[in-house]
Amino acid sequence: MEKHQFAVDDIVRLTNKFGLGPSTSVTVVRLMPAARENLPPAYRVKDLAEGHERMVTEDEISRLI
Repeated sequence: MEKHQFAVDDIVRLTNKFGLGPSTSVTVVRLMPAARENLPPAYRVKDLAEGHERMVTEDEISRLI
């Protein structure tokens, strides 16, 4: 099982997979438990501008630099 790379309250950037602009920032609100060992760590994130929450895997977000 992989360890989570991000922590609660970290501000991260969504990848373009969601059809959103590359600068879409979200905050990590919860670390999700691993569903299976071969899946990347998952997170519950909240859109800073709109307030919407969604679940993402670690390969769908990156550090806000």
